[in-house]
Amino acid sequence: MTYPLISIILPTYNGSHLINEALESLVNQTYPNVEILISDDNSNDNTYEICENYKKKYKNIFLAKNNFNHGGTENFLKIFKNYVKGDLFLWAQQDDVWDKNF
Repeated sequence: MTYPLISIILPTYNGSHLINEALESLVNQTYPNVEILISDDNSNDNTYEICENYKKKYKNIFLAKNNFNHGGTENFLKIFKNYVKGDLFLWAQQDDVWDKNF
């Protein structure tokens, strides 16, 4: 069976206290064809490092870091316009926790 690629866009900024739980819920989705696109908006906590560890562990994660803070909407649009490969996409937030069958 062929599964369409789903792109999950996760813009983040200073979310170190939230991002682990959000990423765990995304990497544990039961749907078999997902890419997770994380864009760190120049966080000044360890959000990027946490995301980098996930990227090293999961081949379906793409991670970018902005050189300056763009703000939420521009951070999302930058990833959406330049990196989404999926047939469909979802917008996740750094404090979202998704059911594994979402």
